[in-house]
Amino acid sequence: MKPRLLLTETKIKILISNGMNLLRNKFFWIILALVVVAGLASWRLLSRPPKSSGISEAGVYKNAKLGFSISYPKWWVLEEPKSLPDSVLIYDKLNNAQIVLRVFDYKGDDLKKNFALMSGLAKDAFYYDKNYKLETFRRTLFGRLPAYAASGKFSDGQIEWDFQEYGIFPESSERYYKLRADMKSSVSKSYETAIADMVESLIITSGGK
Repeated sequence: MKPRLLLTETKIKILISNGMNLLRNKFFWIILALVVVAGLASWRLLSRPPKSSGISEAGVYKNAKLGFSISYPKWWVLEEPKSLPDSVLIYDKLNNAQIVLRVFDYKGDDLKKNFALMSGLAKDAFYYDKNYKLETFRRTLFGRLPAYAASGKFSDGQIEWDFQEYGIFPESSERYYKLRADMKSSVSKSYETAIADMVESLIITSGGK
């Protein structure tokens, strides 16, 4: 008796064909899944600042007239806003963080009196503005110059921001400098290094840091 064939040649061809189709479908879904994952990863990278958020590759802005220089990351944008005279604005391209440096003139020979007055007014303004949550305020030195330093959070009505502010009073100048740094609270950790490096890089030449 001849053995009975379990699979005919036709059935084998059908199974092979079905198997190839199944494999092709699996490869299709695998490839599709990889494309989707890659797309999501690219979107996340584009929506975040670069990992190196410091200013190791920095641009330098100098203003001899206003008496200061400051370094900033090259992937940030620097402007001299017409709406804010005697100022410079530096912000990242994702609009998650910014620094504003403004220069103000004042008259008066008694630096200690002016410093005490201006720092006191700044502290009161933070306390009485309901949009602010002042966490620290102290009188200190910025380099060798008398200064106040404030930090905390504020809301613009839609977004919560972490802020740092420094009021700097050169002894040999009839002007003072206000350095303000803002970071969106939701991503502030990604910008702390860049902000700290920019603040540290500020050199006041009117009275010298």
